[in-house]
Amino acid sequence: MNETKPNQNKDAVWVIKKRCKACVKCVYACPAGVLGMETDARTIYGRMISVDRPDLCIGCIKCENACPDFAIFVANADEFSFPKITKEARELQRKILENQGQSLPKTGG
Repeated sequence: MNETKPNQNKDAVWVIKKRCKACVKCVYACPAGVLGMETDARTIYGRMISVDRPDLCIGCIKCENACPDFAIFVANADEFSFPKITKEARELQRKILENQGQSLPKTGG
């Protein structure tokens, strides 16, 4: 595995947060509601990327391609089994975009 994109947990999508400048491009690029921005007072813009629903990642790599800072990565399709996009995922993404890219409140369950 490439040293610049470690994936020790074998996740579908992951972020190197020290590279992220919170531009939100990846959030808007994702069609599946996987990503959002969380409030983080320690950062310049007061927010940071959050991988909220990695289970919904379809492996399209739109978020990875949108990132100008090479901070977000998607697993290789030959190493990871991605689901197809669902109606739930599309609706979640719509809500995230309506919320200006901010992560939605976590629900109990």
